[in-house]
Amino acid sequence: GPSPRFTSDDKKFSFRIRGRAELDYAAFNVRKGPRDFNNGTELRRARIGVDGNMFSDWQYRLEIDVAGAGRDDSGSQEVDVADAYI
Repeated sequence: GPSPRFTSDDKKFSFRIRGRAELDYAAFNVRKGPRDFNNGTELRRARIGVDGNMFSDWQYRLEIDVAGAGRDDSGSQEVDVADAYI
């Protein structure tokens, strides 16, 4: 990927920061019919995380979603774990 990967001298450990954002945007020039569509934006996903290798043979990833658009409690300040494994 495009982000830099940091690797130990003996190549047994590596670390990389990862992330992505998905933004929705809508703009309407003509308003016809009974519905009034509003212009607007929404941050659908905003993920940040880390991944890499440990002890040469183990891979790991931890990624959290900080946008909250996919949750039922999207009004709160919590984050969701999107990916977590070793």
